[in-house]
Amino acid sequence: MSQNERGTTGGTSVQLTPDRVLAAFDGHAPETTRSLATELNAASEVVGETCRTLRERDALARRELDCEHGTVTAWYRPADAEADLEERAEQTLAELSVPGTSEMMRDWRRDAVRAAFEFVVEDGPVVESEFIEHVFPTQNAGYDDADQWWEMVAPRLAEVPGVSPPTDGEVWTSDVSR
Repeated sequence: MSQNERGTTGGTSVQLTPDRVLAAFDGHAPETTRSLATELNAASEVVGETCRTLRERDALARRELDCEHGTVTAWYRPADAEADLEERAEQTLAELSVPGTSEMMRDWRRDAVRAAFEFVVEDGPVVESEFIEHVFPTQNAGYDDADQWWEMVAPRLAEVPGVSPPTDGEVWTSDVSR
């Protein structure tokens, strides 16, 4: 088994984030899973899964191309993907279902999730403790306990298009750029 098949380099794991995959594209030029795996020094299966996740978020599109050896999947960045992604993120934030006994409390909690979203977009990648340190003090949304606040914010933040929750560890990233 080669290093690319294992997804390792010199015995260390290669962390493949959606941002890293998107950065491997040259504008809107198409790439195959194999070419991305080679460029990123990662397993084709991991690259393919990340590309499928990005496709679900409309950050990538794909075409199946027939060639003499079978079918090849070509991934590409749609021209309007970034603008559309930010618009969908804003719509999701406005419609989030959050706990609260009044509309004012629910708005306050949506604002806390929005502040966490803006923090990861502007300062990402971000670890959980940084959300608590930088966002919680000004956007506590009625919570006295930072852990309870994070239990409300984290699952909702993960629902926002363009935000990638941690896969290994606790690093949050964003595909949205401002």
